[in-house]
Amino acid sequence: MHLSSYKYYIQNKVITAARYLSNKNNEMGSNCFVLISKSGIYVN
Repeated sequence: MHLSSYKYYIQNKVITAARYLSNKNNEMGSNCFVLISKSGIYVN
């Protein structure tokens, strides 16, 4: 798999997980988004 495709795939998985957490528990979800943003995996 091409590196950019792989990165996009990871981003999709991370976003899906964050959305799931956000739906399950709003506070936890937002913390997850902040954490992901700071780690640089999720780029808006």
